[in-house]
Amino acid sequence: MSKIGIIVGIMADSCSNYKLYPVLKDMPDELFDLSNYMEEPASDVSIVYNLQKKYPNKTIDVLTMDDVNVKKFKEYDLIIGLYEATNVNLSQGYEAFKEYLSVIKSSKVPFYPKPEFIDFAANKCKWISHLKKHGLPVLDTIVFENNKGKAYTNGILKKIKNKGWGRFITKPNISAYSDGFRIWDPKTTDKQFQKYVTANVKRDIGSKILAQRYVKEFHDFYEVRTYWINNTYKYAVGTIIDIDTLGGVRGESLDFNFPENEGGTLEMKLIRELKKVGKKALDCIPCDTSLIVRIDFGCCIENKNVCREYFINEIEYMPNLFCNEIEFPVIDMMSKNIIRLSNLKK
Repeated sequence: MSKIGIIVGIMADSCSNYKLYPVLKDMPDELFDLSNYMEEPASDVSIVYNLQKKYPNKTIDVLTMDDVNVKKFKEYDLIIGLYEATNVNLSQGYEAFKEYLSVIKSSKVPFYPKPEFIDFAANKCKWISHLKKHGLPVLDTIVFENNKGKAYTNGILKKIKNKGWGRFITKPNISAYSDGFRIWDPKTTDKQFQKYVTANVKRDIGSKILAQRYVKEFHDFYEVRTYWINNTYKYAVGTIIDIDTLGGVRGESLDFNFPENEGGTLEMKLIRELKKVGKKALDCIPCDTSLIVRIDFGCCIENKNVCREYFINEIEYMPNLFCNEIEFPVIDMMSKNIIRLSNLKK
């Protein structure tokens, strides 16, 4: 009998689609209260409870960050990290992020997402550079350190301005939920830029920052988030973020849309093209990606030869599932895939 431990703690991504998942209505309070700030269960505890109810032949234990240690991990045949390392980085700092990965590796217990993939996807600079080398569409990116002093930082700002981007954005290398995202005016001063960089140092979420051209079209066209479970496309969600809510404490305000064959109005011609690019990206990623991957596409790269060319904006290794907004049974599919992984020969 397999013993599976699942780490939870997501304070977002609610899942109250009781029509699709009636089993969640009976979730006990002690599980419900582990990972929500709303009066709805979160996606991670929903997956745990769904597994417990539908697969009674498996021992499914809920774990929290207090259980992230080698001794505890060794009690299990498989660990699933639904509460993942980027969240740890944002809430506890970069040393805690590294310690999380160290525990995974030291325990030698099968863990998904694989630590190699966590490191690859969490570090935006790594996957951007890798995909660019493989000819996949990504934005031109300047990666710089936050701890090199004023002269270095002033030089980075000059380098950015010399790109001719006009408005530009910066974001921490290891981040999520638009945390640390900032839009800059071309007239930004050294003092203003240095203040942001210094604040990044104080947050202790890693030393690298990314700078890119501000893509105005990004907020005019849907960002298309494609979901891949066990390396197979399952569904897509189009979102437009209210720019005024970026990085806000209450989270981002989103307008949703879906592919035409999934109940929305996103053109299938576009979806088919993004699926092709997404599959190429998965194929070139040098890590095991068999739990779940979300590849997000934004619009648009400046390319005079192509009208509105989408680019890969994010690779997420444990994404928000939006299970309240979609008809696809993602909680069931994630549960089945976890059981599949638990049955693999070690």
